[in-house]
Amino acid sequence: MFLTSCEIMAITGIIFDKFLVEKLKDIEAPLKINSNISVTDVKKEKSSDKGNAVLRFDFVFGLDYTPKQAVVELKGHILITEKEKDIERIYSDWKKTKKVDPSLMERVMNAVLFRSNIKALLLSQEIGLPPHIPMPTLAAKGKANYMG
Repeated sequence: MFLTSCEIMAITGIIFDKFLVEKLKDIEAPLKINSNISVTDVKKEKSSDKGNAVLRFDFVFGLDYTPKQAVVELKGHILITEKEKDIERIYSDWKKTKKVDPSLMERVMNAVLFRSNIKALLLSQEIGLPPHIPMPTLAAKGKANYMG
């Protein structure tokens, strides 16, 4: 029953609260780009829609261009709207265990990854960092070629 509810929960917004994009030195080989993402907190908020409530997931998305060449950090939150009783149950579980139903967390993390990867790509390009995700390029027939 809960899985069906998680599948229909509406993501009503993804908002960025902080952008940090910093080149610490000129980029040189060898270069490795490590990424990380985490949900740092879950909060319950009121909704203007009667009978519904909003759950706020605070997140951090980071890229580390190693060895110590650049850093990208995005902080923000994603809002999920659902029936008040379902939101209360999810929030109560979070307060007790710091865990959320895996199917809901998968939706949240995928939405955050999608938006954060695009935003990080745009921001890192502005200061001359190489892309952290493989970019497709044209290649001679029968050969695959990716930048990065």
